[in-house]
Amino acid sequence: MASNKVYREGKKATPENVTCAYYKKEVQPDLLFPVFTRDLYFSVYPAAIPDRQINDGNPADHTTILRTLAQVGSGKIGKHFTAMRRDFAKYSVTKPLANDPQMEVILTEMDSRAVDYIDAVRVIEPFLLGKFPNPFLGRILLHFRDQVPFRVERYYFISEYWHAGAPLCHIVNQNGKMAEEQAKFYLSELASAIEDVHKRGKIFRCLSLCMLMIDPSGHLKVCPYTMCEQSLDCGKPCDPISKTCGDQFYASPEVVFGVDVQPAADWWSFGVIMYHLLTGKTPFSGCTLGELGKAITEENPCFPPEMSCEAIDLLRNLLHKDPRRRAGWGIDGACTVKNHRFWCTINWIGVPQLYLKPPFMPADKKSIPGKNWSCRENKKSTN
Repeated sequence: MASNKVYREGKKATPENVTCAYYKKEVQPDLLFPVFTRDLYFSVYPAAIPDRQINDGNPADHTTILRTLAQVGSGKIGKHFTAMRRDFAKYSVTKPLANDPQMEVILTEMDSRAVDYIDAVRVIEPFLLGKFPNPFLGRILLHFRDQVPFRVERYYFISEYWHAGAPLCHIVNQNGKMAEEQAKFYLSELASAIEDVHKRGKIFRCLSLCMLMIDPSGHLKVCPYTMCEQSLDCGKPCDPISKTCGDQFYASPEVVFGVDVQPAADWWSFGVIMYHLLTGKTPFSGCTLGELGKAITEENPCFPPEMSCEAIDLLRNLLHKDPRRRAGWGIDGACTVKNHRFWCTINWIGVPQLYLKPPFMPADKKSIPGKNWSCRENKKSTN
């Protein structure tokens, strides 16, 4: 597979008739990643002490204001830590979120030696929601860069985190595959989030199961960070015990080739996530990045006999190697996915309104499913 370094050094030509005008205008770095100052931070998170005067506007070190706590995960973008304010230690989180005991913040650190500026921008843009946020997308609250002398430049962003939630990858790893009706609930909310991002002209590009969390209310949240320790050459599905997983298993063939991608690349990742939820494993695997890339670009997935014909048909359309023939291609790509007969039991109007009932509530420990939850639910439904 093509890493960020390979992508930057020698990007291959885009396939015929596949164009990507992701940036029509040159992006100004100061607009998306301004230099970190006290004024910038306290403009988003006002100081709890009214008479505190912060008016210097000089570049500051974020460690003088924020203190990192436990590490949540790490990936090719960077490391993710829970964070709190140093000067107000009694607050578990920043002031605007202090009224919600289930909400914390994550501080993500990206090293400019490993992640260039354009990759950093592409990571945060789908989660800058503005005035009309999607209910299934986690928000990025603040994004900045530091310019401390004699240091490598780093990019940071602060985003929401639900400590009472449950990472979906951990649940699948512990309990095995899901029943189709349970998987439809999470997949329908994920499809709604992808559609909203595409309507705003953005692309995820790095969507994976490790970015999905079930919030305390039981609904899905797509986070701008990964909740696992990722190893590039692991060749294994997500395992929170051994801390080995990776979003490279969800990359589309055009991402593997290192070319500019279309929104159809997100629907490929959607298909891999769907396959993972229904079978408990990824459709493509390999012990090295080369073997994994060869499997993604050349091999066809195997479908278990117990999978329904509707699910197999949708997966074959989502996991098509040619993006122009893949479900989700084009301006109305989301409609081609949502109109499939696999979703016959889903009311798409009620999905963004949170009308669908969650399969379980992470906040209620009694409702968390046990081992082989899909099999147990099937037995209940047959009786």
